[in-house]
Amino acid sequence: MGIEPGETGAARAKASGLDVFNGTLEQFVETSGRGERFDVITCCHVLEHVPGPVQTLTAMKTLLRPSGFAWIAVPNAECAFARILGWRWHSTDLPYHLMQFTPRSLMRAAELAGFAVSGWSTDSPASGVASSIRATLRHCFLVPSRLSERLLPERAVELLARALDRRQAGEAILVELRHNGVGL
Repeated sequence: MGIEPGETGAARAKASGLDVFNGTLEQFVETSGRGERFDVITCCHVLEHVPGPVQTLTAMKTLLRPSGFAWIAVPNAECAFARILGWRWHSTDLPYHLMQFTPRSLMRAAELAGFAVSGWSTDSPASGVASSIRATLRHCFLVPSRLSERLLPERAVELLARALDRRQAGEAILVELRHNGVGL
């Protein structure tokens, strides 16, 4: 089951045979989700688009079974490239991203919503790291885009991406949240 606030996206998903509610998560809970309970909820690069992430996480928690968990992914505003590039970093994505999260702020929002944090890590797709490196070369060192694309050996980018994730300093935050049993 999916939830999609945009009419076009919801229509395309439904046309593909998917079960999709057209509206926000909060609207789903209010109109049809009061009896629904799920074992797993995924929220992949969505939370940064909502104006009230704690409210959205709280709505998610109401939809989970007590033994369920939510898996959340958001851009990591604390990664090195975000700090270097500021608003120019590709995952800042203004004005579409309404919120920017660090691991600490994401975990705090989850706790405010009544979740227990089971664990977290980062994920750095090589394509995103390559984009960040090119932007850094372009904006900090004035290296032309065409040249920076030739300077990046794919293997080196992959190794850097893995190294960032080993240090939990990658481009995206992945967090697993457990229903803490409160508010059943």
